[in-house]
Amino acid sequence: MDSSKYTTAYDADGVEITAFGNATVNASSLAPVLAALSTDTPPQADAVLAFNQGYKWGETLFRIGGTLCKAVFTHRHAMRQQPYAYIDREISGWEGATALGLKVPAYLGAFTVLRPEGYLWNGVLVEFLSGWRNLDPSVAADDALMRTAIADFAAAGARNLDMHAGNVMTDGSDYRVVDLDRMEFGQDPQAAAAAMTSFYEDSLNW
Repeated sequence: MDSSKYTTAYDADGVEITAFGNATVNASSLAPVLAALSTDTPPQADAVLAFNQGYKWGETLFRIGGTLCKAVFTHRHAMRQQPYAYIDREISGWEGATALGLKVPAYLGAFTVLRPEGYLWNGVLVEFLSGWRNLDPSVAADDALMRTAIADFAAAGARNLDMHAGNVMTDGSDYRVVDLDRMEFGQDPQAAAAAMTSFYEDSLNW
């Protein structure tokens, strides 16, 4: 996490919310929900999109106003001593993709929640894509958008190691890649394109 790119939007009662660049964060609406995060009950948000799904126990996605929040419980005790440490890779993915001008939702910032046990929750705040849907690879136009996304990322030297249709959304004409926790930058474009295409095509058989 490049702290020089953030400003503190909220810091009280164990909750710290940082805004990325010139982003505006509705901290007064976010803070109470973040302060009450629990692995036992879904957050009290405008909408909960995911909570403890499958192998993602301790992860939740929810919407507050126009902000999508991804919160991750810090499973590893050794990583509870530093804020943002448990989600630093995803933060770096959002920072890097934004800097390259890649088609991703607007990155708004990050948050961390301190409890007596340490920094138990960390997460990112991004633009909520109202009215968008996940790509359907069985639809020719969606498959073409997916391959366009792969080409765009590769051309910028970026490789997403989790490039499948569930992580790309469309409004019917354009796309946005929405999950960036497995991003690599400074890659050879040809190799990046081949790797992402192979991963995507393998994902069609899941």
